[in-house]
Amino acid sequence: MDAAIEKLTAEKWIYGPMDPLLALYKSSLSVFESVADFERAEQCLDAVTGYRLHGNLLALANEVPALYVTYDTRTREFVKTLGIPYVDGRYMDKFSFEEAWDNADFDLFEQTYQRRFGDLKKFLEENSMAHRLGTTPAPYVAEAA
Repeated sequence: MDAAIEKLTAEKWIYGPMDPLLALYKSSLSVFESVADFERAEQCLDAVTGYRLHGNLLALANEVPALYVTYDTRTREFVKTLGIPYVDGRYMDKFSFEEAWDNADFDLFEQTYQRRFGDLKKFLEENSMAHRLGTTPAPYVAEAA
């Protein structure tokens, strides 16, 4: 740990061993040895904010609101395609967690998810492709071709 703190200080990530960020990491950071452990931990949260596509997606899959911080085109395209609330990481200097969450609207995500899920399931079934998609979330209305 001492070597890590020394290196992080040298690279100006933190300001030394007394940096308040270290106390935050020690009190709030978790490491999980399996996806199942991570998923169980996320299920207990009120909300998730993060950069990682799959971590946030796992939260959403467990009905935990997730606010993405986008940092690349892949993630920006993903959140826009599904209507997931996000903050553009390129503008973090003008960012407020409180404001971002106050403005996060999950209605578009819920509607978009239903539509995308239903369209995918319909496509697979029309093409006789095996799948394990369960019941399409209601209300689903197929888009006109």
